[in-house]
Amino acid sequence: MSRRDPPYLTRRGDVFWFRMAVPRNLVSRIGLREIKISLATRNRQVARSLCLQLGGGVLQLIAKFQKMTPLPPERIRQLAATYLAAQRDQIRDLALRLPNDSAIDCEFEGNNALDEMAALRKQLNARPFDPVTLSAASSALDEAKIDKQSISPSAFNALCVGILRARIEGLRIYAATLQGRFHECEPIDPLFAQESSDSLLAGAKPAAPASPCPTVGELAAIYCERHSGTRWSDKTSDDNRCILELFC
Repeated sequence: MSRRDPPYLTRRGDVFWFRMAVPRNLVSRIGLREIKISLATRNRQVARSLCLQLGGGVLQLIAKFQKMTPLPPERIRQLAATYLAAQRDQIRDLALRLPNDSAIDCEFEGNNALDEMAALRKQLNARPFDPVTLSAASSALDEAKIDKQSISPSAFNALCVGILRARIEGLRIYAATLQGRFHECEPIDPLFAQESSDSLLAGAKPAAPASPCPTVGELAAIYCERHSGTRWSDKTSDDNRCILELFC
């Protein structure tokens, strides 16, 4: 190559190419070791001009990446776990109200939740993310006072994966709650479970202890509350309470 050529100009056969190494500290975040682009020309002068323009733009992009704040895996897990915790609060509220609504079929609602969960699992494997997941990830950053523009696209994608896994887990717990499978109401995804072997959490602090499963007495109280009012006469309610108390 000529001494007047830009340092990022190279040639393959008769065609000129732009080629620039990515700084080592950005390789994992950008996902490339070098940037290679065909200039689609055999004319050296045209290639020099294109290379200078492209080089300036790429250098600006690299400088922007250098200023971005890293978002560690544990921080991503915390944001996703906070989102799941909010979902579980809503689930507890709905689980107390819906069974008392004669217009709601809890079994049907639970099956719908499982169908939606299956659809989200496919999205987790295929991408791209749906608007709900993207919006939830952006809201999680806003609530944590993290500027979305200050983190890399790969970090935001990782957060979207965490939010999507939280949505899937929330739907599973919601279905289990509506269908009375209370022993399945704790997180089982390694990202959120109390004891996790997920590589994402390597070296992280232990997660906060999960809420204990309801006792027999608590389940009995929930059962009676769900079936009180118009569904039971006072005598039926009292009789069932007496029977349930035998197991408490």
